[in-house]
Amino acid sequence: MAKKTVKRTKAKAAVKTRVKAKSKLKTKAVKTDSCSCGSGCSCGGSDDRAVFHGLYASVDPETGVFVEANYSKGTLQGEYTEYYDMEAEIIKTRGRYEGGKKEGQWISYGKDGKACSVESYRQGRKIK
Repeated sequence: MAKKTVKRTKAKAAVKTRVKAKSKLKTKAVKTDSCSCGSGCSCGGSDDRAVFHGLYASVDPETGVFVEANYSKGTLQGEYTEYYDMEAEIIKTRGRYEGGKKEGQWISYGKDGKACSVESYRQGRKIK
């Protein structure tokens, strides 16, 4: 019984260290010469908004969901993970983006940590 408590305590300390490190992350912002909204708006390419590039991490203040994603010049690219609780590392959704579109296997988990749905995507389209 004591061994399990020690392992859990060490695991929790490791997670807290990672959470602190991730909370200090800052996403790089790259200005683009063209409109970053991609909706064909009338900004005429003089958009002053910054575009995400690199590791992105944020927390939704209303739900507490922690999002960890990668961007490449404003486009989601690579691993994407949502957590119900980052400190306890309870994953909500895990998947991968390629060129801003969902790709491969996406798994959704319940708050108990068990997989509740698995979906496959190819170029952003769900595969049956």
